Amino acid sequence: CLNAKKPLYVSDTDVVSLGAALASGPDQYDIGVQAGEMALQLLDGTPLCSLPVAFPRQGCVCISRSITQKLGIMIPQDIARDAQFVC
Repeated sequence: CLNAKKPLYVSDTDVVSLGAALASGPDQYDIGVQAGEMALQLLDGTPLCSLPVAFPRQGCVCISRSITQKLGIMIPQDIARDAQFVC
């Protein structure tokens, strides 16, 4: 993508550290916390069939400073204010 001067946008925030320019997706840490809470319910005796399907509670925007700078992408302040940045 850098050779073609095209930004790579993804939905997995962990991929930004591997070279994507920006990701908008669920917060991976929060998904782990949520899974742990569900596991605790199972360990406490809640039947699996009674647990509802769960969806991520939080989303986040993750931006690579180095990739966006190399591509000359300016991040608007309203997006940058709430984003997580990766070098």
